[in-house]
Amino acid sequence: MGVKPTDTDSKDAMLQDGDFKLNEHKAVIKYLCRKYMPKLLGRTPQELGLAEMISVVHDTRPLNEVMELLGNKNFLCGENPTFIDFCVYESMIENPALNQVYFDRVKELTHVKAVSTSRPSLTIWLKNYERLIY
Repeated sequence: MGVKPTDTDSKDAMLQDGDFKLNEHKAVIKYLCRKYMPKLLGRTPQELGLAEMISVVHDTRPLNEVMELLGNKNFLCGENPTFIDFCVYESMIENPALNQVYFDRVKELTHVKAVSTSRPSLTIWLKNYERLIY
């Protein structure tokens, strides 16, 4: 059986993979990363640690404070996207003007069809991710 989002009245994303179910958006995103694109969890121990730290900030602080961590970087942990960029993107859907350039940069990643055709794991990851947020 493949991974599929399940219907729910809850605001949280819900995913079912066979008999396994998740219904918390960061857990779902991390699950999809681990299964299809592990490098989105962090390419280095430093990137992983930074993504996890920003994840805690994202859970406990206002979104504008999370965006301050972006600085001049392309993504929150540096030049490469990680799971936390997708988590923050979801939070920004309600208010993209908070940082429109960053929002558009991550949004573009969620629609990269041309690049993903040469990367089957990225194609699968994006299809699963898109079904969760749209």
